Amino acid sequence: LQHACTFFAATAIFQIKTNEALTTSESEDFKELEERETALYDSAKQLRREILRDPTLKAEATMRKIRGLVKKGTTMPGIADLELVGIEGRRLVEKSDELFDVVREQVDHILELRAKMAEYLVQPLVDEDEEGLETTGEEYETSTKQQDELCVYFDVIKAMQADLNTFITGEDAPLVDHEMKTLARDAKWFLDPEIDFGSVPHAPELLLKLLPIRNKFRARKDEVGSIRGLISEARGLETAMQGQSSSRHEAERYLALSGLEKEVDLFRVAQNQRIEFYRQLQELSDAVAPYKEEVDAVLDLPALELVMAKEDLQSTNLAQLKTKNRFLLNLRDESGNQGSPKICVICQSSFEDGVLTVCGHQYCKECIHHWWTQHRTCPVCKRRLHTADFHNITYKPQELKAQEEVHSGSSSPGLDNSPSSSSSATTPQSSSIYTDVDTKLLDEIKSLDLPTSYGTKIDTLGRHLHWLREHDPGAKAIVFSQYREFLDVLGTALHEFKIGYTRLGRAGAVEKFRHDPRIDCLLLDAKTDSSGLTLVCATHVFVCEPLIQTAVEVQAIARVHRIGQTRGTTVWMYLVGGTVEEAVYEISVARRLAHVQSRLRKGKSRSATPGLVGENAIEAANSEELQAAPMSKLLVAGKSGGEVVGNGDLWQCLFGKAQRMGAKRSVEMEEEVGRHLRAEAAVLRRVAAMQEGEE
Repeated sequence: LQHACTFFAATAIFQIKTNEALTTSESEDFKELEERETALYDSAKQLRREILRDPTLKAEATMRKIRGLVKKGTTMPGIADLELVGIEGRRLVEKSDELFDVVREQVDHILELRAKMAEYLVQPLVDEDEEGLETTGEEYETSTKQQDELCVYFDVIKAMQADLNTFITGEDAPLVDHEMKTLARDAKWFLDPEIDFGSVPHAPELLLKLLPIRNKFRARKDEVGSIRGLISEARGLETAMQGQSSSRHEAERYLALSGLEKEVDLFRVAQNQRIEFYRQLQELSDAVAPYKEEVDAVLDLPALELVMAKEDLQSTNLAQLKTKNRFLLNLRDESGNQGSPKICVICQSSFEDGVLTVCGHQYCKECIHHWWTQHRTCPVCKRRLHTADFHNITYKPQELKAQEEVHSGSSSPGLDNSPSSSSSATTPQSSSIYTDVDTKLLDEIKSLDLPTSYGTKIDTLGRHLHWLREHDPGAKAIVFSQYREFLDVLGTALHEFKIGYTRLGRAGAVEKFRHDPRIDCLLLDAKTDSSGLTLVCATHVFVCEPLIQTAVEVQAIARVHRIGQTRGTTVWMYLVGGTVEEAVYEISVARRLAHVQSRLRKGKSRSATPGLVGENAIEAANSEELQAAPMSKLLVAGKSGGEVVGNGDLWQCLFGKAQRMGAKRSVEMEEEVGRHLRAEAAVLRRVAAMQEGEE
């Protein structure tokens, strides 16, 4: 759109400049308009190059490969004539001379076709040629003929390579023969004026010119045979040396033929990329086509309705995008003062569920609905509003909660030890694996300032790492997430927050984390293999989201809390309340507690020290999680994605809470209905008793 507007503005200035009724030639206004016209055309050209940058880079990269092939391309090995040896050998040598002559001549034609194709494909893709003539899309029409000829060259060279393979190995290609016959038939029918042929073949004249050359070699297939056939005959004679030499030649030619096929594939890729470049260039050219001033004799109503429907659709999409853009800008601006209440301008009351207009004003949903029904404008700026100009928003007061899982400095890997574990020997964690954190610590974390915002979770994690830097100097942490994409964003945020980090999988990441005091944390994802890795220099583990497969989480924790760790370690679990993460966390904790309770029941009679039963049970539960299944089966295959979630777990994550709430409401409803029915029955009994007394 910007390119079209710039181009049309330059065209308008050109028309004003060349209109003698408006501008005098060679006057100051004329020169000024000429300068503005040139500047606008140059600006349009830069915009055009920016739009076409991606297809241009792809095409030019392939073109560079083709230029390299022109200098160091595949070459067919030379064929040396056989020497005359004996009477039987004379017949074989004469036959080989005819075959080798055909192969040499055919290879020359193939290389000639390849050179012609390379000449077409390496022509520069620029928006201004060497002579300085500007191009704005017409080269697409100019290149159409070359593209048609290239298609013919592709078909012919494919057929000739198949024939060359026949001369070398003796294997026929009937599908290629049938395809070439069909192409020749279509070309003849298209050029015959007496036949009404619907489709338009690629360059029929060139095809009919090249096919006789191919057919000339093809016709001699049965006459001269193949190199493999000559080798078979040579093995029956005393000329075994020549047979072995021919066998080596056959292998070399087969490799060369495979190289030629790869070059043709590269040529085809280059052709497709050039076509894509010119297609986009033609679209830009069509967008700045001259305006049609003359009106047709008959109004094309279907075309008009189609264009109007397209315009309405694009207008609606544009309005929705503007509204979303306003929402994102508002989200960015409001990230720093989420705690302040939102006041509706109409009713002057605070609200949580509201509406954001495209002009940036906020109202409660009920008020703006009544207002818009009557006025159709914004109450503040009086801008005309449509249905697509509203975006629903919800302001929920942000409440930061935290629980921590503390591991004592034990030599047992995977040991979970929290303050609640010492309160009971039989139920070390009766309701949760993680324990509450002091609210004072949370207030200190929330009070820290950041230079920019990346969302609630990332901002809180950044503040938390800054807090550790201030209150535990030299402490190192591991930040674990199952998603590599999240760590990509987190890495960018940590760089903005001035927090030193490195990422497992990069060269020297582990050594840098261990010995570089500027590195505060190591980013670890589930897909990067960390088995056997020991990171006892770290004392904090941040788990960025809860996991159904707790073995993945336990493995990350085990990098820190393992044999050799002499200090207490703390695991921090980050999750967003009121989302699916809460349901995932509840399932994960329930499974780990079930393992703990199972181990406690099995080992209760053998326990001598009640305080250690909880620790041993938790350690055994974690070990069971790690040994239950290999990590490869717990994660989605490929570089992206996270853990594997079963259908039952997925259902519980999405709808488990609603089912529990529905069941709770159902029980309450049944109790209320029961009370009502019992009261009603009591009243009826009293009325019946009163009636009996009166009688």
